[in-house]
Amino acid sequence: MRFLAIIQVSEDLKYERIVPSKNKGEFEVGDWIIKANLDTNSPAAISLENKEGTVQFSSNVADEGGIAKLVAVVDGKKRIKTVEDTYPKSIISAAKRFK
Repeated sequence: MRFLAIIQVSEDLKYERIVPSKNKGEFEVGDWIIKANLDTNSPAAISLENKEGTVQFSSNVADEGGIAKLVAVVDGKKRIKTVEDTYPKSIISAAKRFK
């Protein structure tokens, strides 16, 4: 079973309405669309995109080797940042002791 928690933080205690879509695992929160794969029979993934199309985030981009990818338009230029999931060094070190 997978869970999705949407946490809103606000200084003035005003929060956006969370609107579930007819599409399973898709939600609209203010100017953002959140899509989450909650099916345990396939890899976990989440994506977020603002309605202006200037910011997009995707975890587990399958056709790019499972990386996480952030695409944002900053000062009129498209910026792309990627990161690959890795285990912390402490976990890698501990795992070597058990081989």
